[in-house]
Amino acid sequence: MYPGSVHFDDFKGVLAGKRKIRLSEIRVIHDGIVVYGIEGVYTSEGHVVPGGVHHGTALNPRCVNQSIPLPEGTNIIKVYGRSGDIIDQLVIELSNGITYVFGGHG
Repeated sequence: MYPGSVHFDDFKGVLAGKRKIRLSEIRVIHDGIVVYGIEGVYTSEGHVVPGGVHHGTALNPRCVNQSIPLPEGTNIIKVYGRSGDIIDQLVIELSNGITYVFGGHG
């Protein structure tokens, strides 16, 4: 784990004991150069359950929290990225053919 990184597990945290869980949205915090954090937003038995924002300590004023909606029937088919000491790019591909790219290009 990189310095400043924080381990999280939404299923052992906010989702513990919940049933019929579905990931309905992903939010990625980035500044167009680096990816700083992520949040999963879930539904459980018709209720919205925010997973909480998971990020390190190095946010800056240029950061945005960009949302990817995951309507019923839309799935994540691929997640990949690029990193060295930090995650500088995160790519999320969906089953509906849309690809989202966060962060920079190297």
